[in-house]
Amino acid sequence: MRASVLSLRRSGRMWTGIAIWCCLVALALPVSTVLAAKSTSEKLDRLLQPATSPGVMRLAGRTIQYPAVIRNFYTSRDFTPLWTGTRANRLRGRSLLQAIGESAHHGLDPSRYHITAIENSFSTGDRATAELLMTDAFLLQARHRADGILDPEEVAPEWYALQPTTEIAPHLASVARGADPTEALDALWPEEPAYWRLLVAKGALKAAKVRGRHIVIPAGPALRPGVTDPRVPLLRQRLALPASDETLYDHRMADAVSAYQETMGLQPDGLAGSKTLEALNTTPEQRLRQIDANLERWRWLPARLPADHILVNVPAFQLSAIRDGKAELNMPVVVGKPLRPTPAFWQDLKYLVFNPYWEIPETIAVEDKLPELRRDPSRLAGQGVEAARWGSDQMVPVDQIDWRSVATKPFPYRLRQLPGPHNPLGRIKFMLPNDQAVYLHDTPDRSLFERCERGFSSGCVRVANAQRLAEWVLQFQAEAWDSTRIETQITSGETRTLALDAPIPVFIVYFTSYVDAEGTLRFQRDLYGADPPIMKALNASAQ
Repeated sequence: MRASVLSLRRSGRMWTGIAIWCCLVALALPVSTVLAAKSTSEKLDRLLQPATSPGVMRLAGRTIQYPAVIRNFYTSRDFTPLWTGTRANRLRGRSLLQAIGESAHHGLDPSRYHITAIENSFSTGDRATAELLMTDAFLLQARHRADGILDPEEVAPEWYALQPTTEIAPHLASVARGADPTEALDALWPEEPAYWRLLVAKGALKAAKVRGRHIVIPAGPALRPGVTDPRVPLLRQRLALPASDETLYDHRMADAVSAYQETMGLQPDGLAGSKTLEALNTTPEQRLRQIDANLERWRWLPARLPADHILVNVPAFQLSAIRDGKAELNMPVVVGKPLRPTPAFWQDLKYLVFNPYWEIPETIAVEDKLPELRRDPSRLAGQGVEAARWGSDQMVPVDQIDWRSVATKPFPYRLRQLPGPHNPLGRIKFMLPNDQAVYLHDTPDRSLFERCERGFSSGCVRVANAQRLAEWVLQFQAEAWDSTRIETQITSGETRTLALDAPIPVFIVYFTSYVDAEGTLRFQRDLYGADPPIMKALNASAQ
């Protein structure tokens, strides 16, 4: 996959910019005198004096992001330049600037990395300022490639998948020891193949954008087979079908629309209604920005996911069980509704519970169950719902309590539901202990899996085939658990907790664009409205 990206790099299409070109020209100019080198070192020492005191350090109108790291680096080398002066330094500097330019394809706008200020410094002969700006640019690139440009805690409140901050100073030291800057920085990109597939798809979409104009389909009644409409020729053109002035929306058109709807996460009914037209009218520029937001999300995750893991993509309503890097099991899931979103995080799956009780969360107890209990507690009692006052283990059926006088703050009862056909957790619960109290579980309500969009839960993830997922999870156990044994355990009705010999990492993520196993670029509806804040912040930080 990286080969495809590298071929784009060699073609020169992955980076452009007058400022970068000017900097490369400046770096090609020889600086041969020892006096010039000594002068640059002395000025570096002077410029870095503010780095020893707290406060913001600015050079050429730019804020230096890593003054202390830079000061320590140059002090350790007696203020010898790294990017300017000698021929070897200039080649190193050219490699850095090329790497910055190429990173634009990943969504890293070169203007973030002091490019104009570096050019201006070269044009005025201020090599010391250019030197420090380039070092800061290297460190910024290293940070952004390894950890992302944005702080997810600021732009993605439901993203709890946080990883330790990467140490970037050692990468600068490796360049000082002779490593090529491009290679040193390239090693910091995410290694996950899904990231590179999405990057290649972005390149193809960008090339298609250059080749043709965007076709907009006017609003109007839904197009369905058998109707005639003057928008049909435009729709045919938009879907890259053979050109025709025919205005009949026939079954061939419906099939083409259905195929398009599949790639957009829409109900593939072949009807061109408002949601389909909205997707069709989304501009290539907007799609490219959406891809950049998802590339950024990948940079928030570990560089490479474990060989064996479970991945849940919330907007795609899909679970994949990965073994040795390949998906062995895929199934639809139901995720949290927008008012109770499923958060993004990763945690180890540590145990399963067969025939689980449902300990009803207080929010659900107060907001959902209490109104029902006040109307008719016998209905929930018939479904096995029990209650006990906090601090007591004495559970009683809920129809033995007068709920009309029960306060909501504080709510004095804990509710739970017995295992059985009405229990919303179904027959198996997959536990990955976490602060968000989210887990995977079975469900007795199978009808929701027939829907295209499945945001109906209160935050936990309902899986379409819990028994099959349990088989996949338990294949790693030393003790044999085949489908027959799992079925026997379920039908026994006994509640049993089974600890896993080796925990399995579970990643619950939020990707609204990705490339599927067949190589198709897919876009999902932004269920929680999580894309715009990231896209806005990426654009703002570029400015």
